[in-house]
Amino acid sequence: PLSEEQSVMRTSLIPGLLETMKYNISVQNRNLKLFEIGNVFFNTGQKDSLPDEVEMMAGLWTGKRVDTVWFSKEFNCDFYDLKGVIEELLGNLGILKTDFTRMPPASCFYTKPGFTAQVIIKNEFIGLVGELHPKVLSNYDLKQTAFIFELNFDKLMNYMPDIKSVSPIPKFPATSRDITLIVNKDIEANKILQSVIDLNEELVENLYLFDVFEGDSIPAGRKSISFRITYRSSSETLEDNRVNNLHKSIADRLLKKVD
Repeated sequence: PLSEEQSVMRTSLIPGLLETMKYNISVQNRNLKLFEIGNVFFNTGQKDSLPDEVEMMAGLWTGKRVDTVWFSKEFNCDFYDLKGVIEELLGNLGILKTDFTRMPPASCFYTKPGFTAQVIIKNEFIGLVGELHPKVLSNYDLKQTAFIFELNFDKLMNYMPDIKSVSPIPKFPATSRDITLIVNKDIEANKILQSVIDLNEELVENLYLFDVFEGDSIPAGRKSISFRITYRSSSETLEDNRVNNLHKSIADRLLKKVD
């Protein structure tokens, strides 16, 4: 224990982030991006043995996606915003292949079942990302939707390369196109993104999932998935006609895979 107020060794960083969120909202700071790296402790299950000490990293995002500005519409942050943060974070650490799979409901201790993903690297569970459960928020007298992630930093270090390669700053502009697919609701969005990566198109620089929707306008048992593809050439400025043709080709190949 660090103090009388911290008389029990913590098993998660999430409660601390929730306390910080609660304080900030009480003083009208509603748009929050919180982050912490710290140690937690797990019972080994063995009699008379000390708990395992593990270094974790966690984050919480609540409120607006961006600060209010006159030239931009206001949107609240969502699951995919925080998932994108994790992907960028791991990419900057040199971890380029990460899978996000649905978290079993029985393992959703802080988060909403169906709105939580496991973070997997080479078939090893590293952590989770998801929407905080309303009951958890209620326990802290909070009503504002929030999203959290928690990752095992000790495990992450095992996958970080010793030497990090860097790319030169691009000389030519990028251009983006969106794709919306209507697919079976059981198909994971991450699988579709991976299908784009597996096409190995040289001009595809980046992918970003920005919406998953199920509702009255979508047939029963189906959902819409929308994502953005960024294209860039390292040797020339891309013409619209070339990008449009490639984008249509990718969309057609995806439809054959998921239909």
